Amino acid sequence: MLACALTACEKPKPEVTVTSGTTSAHGPALCWSETGAISAQNCAQGIVTGALSNPETPSVKIVSDETISISVDPKIADAGWYAAIGDRVLMSAPVYSTYYRFSLARSEMQAESFPLQIIAQSTQPKETAPRGIWVFRLVSK
Repeated sequence: MLACALTACEKPKPEVTVTSGTTSAHGPALCWSETGAISAQNCAQGIVTGALSNPETPSVKIVSDETISISVDPKIADAGWYAAIGDRVLMSAPVYSTYYRFSLARSEMQAESFPLQIIAQSTQPKETAPRGIWVFRLVSK
């Protein structure tokens, strides 16, 4: 217990789960802040971009017009979150629930493999920077 106090134990990052059909993947945030927005220094765009080329990035196999579900931790939902594929945000307003589902038509599938980002809003009302970012790879079957 003393060793934990001396090393300032880090809280685990909240996880997100993405499911489609019988395939699911979950993972912790690439970048996360318990208290507010993440800084550009702590979560550079290169980290997010690098996750897409990393074979360890969680992947979900999808089929066109099949439902894709996203489940988030309640602490993410409380402040609001949204999902994006590339630069396209999937919803018109932030989601404040722990569950969201959508489907993609074949014409919306950009390639055999493309990124799905989950972005948690900051808990601070006037901050526009995100609180956390998760990256998943969607793979066309």
